Amino acid sequence: MTTMFADCGVQETLITRGTVPPRGPAVLDEIWSLGRVLRLREAVQADLYWEDNHWVCELASIRVMGFGETEAKALEDFCEDFIVTYDGLVDEEDDSLTADARSAKRRLQRLVWPDAPARATCPGLVGMGC
Repeated sequence: MTTMFADCGVQETLITRGTVPPRGPAVLDEIWSLGRVLRLREAVQADLYWEDNHWVCELASIRVMGFGETEAKALEDFCEDFIVTYDGLVDEEDDSLTADARSAKRRLQRLVWPDAPARATCPGLVGMGC
């Protein structure tokens, strides 16, 4: 079964039940969520793994994490957390952030194209702007 998820631009090819082997990285060059798309300068490799009866998608370098019953749901949650983290950090004054938050802010500023505004997306039309 193959399903396309518009919020994150992710294809799910297998719904897993029972014991799950490690999955490996999820490679993303755009982040789709909350009706927006953030273009990345380079693809990120988020860890995607099964833990405590759910899928986890994590990019430890900026402390972004998503969870779900399926790989696709974990990726969808990851994308939402990425955009919320981005929005919460990039315009914040450094003196109001902890050292870890400032470090994550710098990584996000280097990672996301600053001159490419987030595009609006149309629900159900993966890769198609409104």
